[in-house]
Amino acid sequence: MRARRKPGTTIAKRAVRLLKQCRVKSGTIIVCRSGAFGGIMGRATFVTPAMNDWAVTEHMLRCEIHDPGFIPEFVYAFLSSARYGYPLITSIRHGKDVPEIDPHELGELVIPYVDEADQVRVASHIINAFAFVDEANSAEDEALHLLLTSLTWPNTVGVPQVHNQTQQQQNGEIDDEG
Repeated sequence: MRARRKPGTTIAKRAVRLLKQCRVKSGTIIVCRSGAFGGIMGRATFVTPAMNDWAVTEHMLRCEIHDPGFIPEFVYAFLSSARYGYPLITSIRHGKDVPEIDPHELGELVIPYVDEADQVRVASHIINAFAFVDEANSAEDEALHLLLTSLTWPNTVGVPQVHNQTQQQQNGEIDDEG
């Protein structure tokens, strides 16, 4: 979820009724709640507008910032920091074989207050970084699509669906004038 933001393509039939509860909204911080220490457990990522309304399993804890004194992107930056946030999150893990993070304890973590100007500065860097990640993922999807369709790949499973102007022209959806 941190570098290659790509949704899965399937969901269990029995889980469809719970789909509405699984959706995340832009501005939410999600944290992996279980797994091996030193692995993905406790790692945070930020839900960008490109991920808005994605369905994410219950294995990711949702952190929504309701305190007006904190900017969500700043809180994400703190929680995802290797020096402060990650050790703080993993310090509240429970369990031996498959450790887990309790959502209530995560919600009680103390985030240091930083003045608003510094929070805005940090938040702008986070917003820019994730915009670049989303742009890179989109470009990779388009490149993969172009490669596989130019090879006349017989199986479209795994071929990203990319709709650009060239494809629309080829399909007769728009005229040559654009």
